[in-house]
Parts: sequence; C-alpha cells; structure tokens
Amino acid sequence: ENLVLRSGLVMKPVMTKAKSAPKRVVYAEGEDPRVLRAAQVAVDEGIAQPVLIGRTEVIQRCIGELGLRLKPGKDVEVIEIIRDMRYHS
Repeated sequence: ENLVLRSGLVMKPVMTKAKSAPKRVVYAEGEDPRVLRAAQVAVDEGIAQPVLIGRTEVIQRCIGELGLRLKPGKDVEVIEIIRDMRYHS
C-alpha cells in the first residue's frame, strides 16, 4: 500500500505535464491488441497522440473486435509503411 501511494505521488506531476502538452507517440506494432488498448488509454487520458504503424484495415478490424473507441484519422494516425512515400525515398 505504501509503495502504491509513493508511486502515485511520483507519477502525478509526470501525468499532469503529459496532459498539458500531449506529444505524438509512435506504436510500432499498431496491429497488436495490447498496443491498441494502450493507445486507447493514451487517448482517454489525454497524455499522447498515438501514431500506429500497421495496415489500416487490420487496425480497424481489431479496434472493432476489441470494442475500442479509437477512430483512425481522428484519435490516432495510422501509417502503412508499404504505402508511405517516406519509406520509399
């Protein structure tokens, strides 16, 4: 209990700072259910702007199957490496 209390006190200023200026965070395994859940938490908490690397169709299907509220293009950015011009430069 004491450890949880201390870690909460340490993390509170970190979370407050993250919420005040959310940064883009790239999730390299954007099709993984655990990564999608983490991105949902980041959006819900307002601590980051997730960028998911993966196939749009697969990501959208997984979001639906998991019952998440993420909306590609609004809540998260999706980058498909195969179709991204930066990858082929």
